[in-house]
Amino acid sequence: MTGTTYVADVTAREQRPVLFPDAVVEMEGLGFSVLGRFGTVAGASRRDRIFTRPERERLAAWRERPAYPVLVADDGSAFASVDSYGDARVLLLRTELTDGSLVETVGVDREGMLRPRGAIDPFAVFTNVETSDRDVLMLPGTDLARVVAGHREHVRVVASRRGSLAVVHAARDHALRIWLRANAHAELTARRSDLLSTALGCAVIVAVGASALLGAAAATVAVAALVGMVLWVAVLALAARSRLVRRSYRGN
Repeated sequence: MTGTTYVADVTAREQRPVLFPDAVVEMEGLGFSVLGRFGTVAGASRRDRIFTRPERERLAAWRERPAYPVLVADDGSAFASVDSYGDARVLLLRTELTDGSLVETVGVDREGMLRPRGAIDPFAVFTNVETSDRDVLMLPGTDLARVVAGHREHVRVVASRRGSLAVVHAARDHALRIWLRANAHAELTARRSDLLSTALGCAVIVAVGASALLGAAAATVAVAALVGMVLWVAVLALAARSRLVRRSYRGN
């Protein structure tokens, strides 16, 4: 079963202390003010299988973390949050442009982060939502001043490329709308990824079975390989023609 993630404004309800109070103080020194606290609620899902059992236990504990503080730049240029991923600190900055697109910059500490099995990119959870109208920049580490400066440059480059401008960021309701929309977009991307993975898995099984049968009947490896390739391409084509491909952030 695929889990669903929700984001909520829990400013009036969250009583637990924030995870990284020193980072919040440092952000205030960099020209940000606390707006409130948002909470993310997520249940277990089949996507958890990319983690080993010990990492799944850490994942379950992380899902119970306190709500994270959301801040706004005093000049109105961005919203920010100080959160965690596993035990690693995560600084996320978001700027909405006048054309409705979103610019994100993420700073993540490598030490303590949740790590999937094998060669799976541990940063994919942050970058796999990137589309033509949702630009994501990953920066190693959480040197707050460096991430904030990197975000400003990121916004300048993207806004110039798109011929757009940053909107004014001020109200907590505005921040919540952005977080909700970004989360819904991430959920849609994850569901389509699940469907595509299932389709490709089925294609591999069918291709292998067909190849074995044809190989036994015709004793020709080339024919078997060709059938497998045709089946694989057919599935990819069907996926591309369906709504499995990533949908734009603005179209979400």
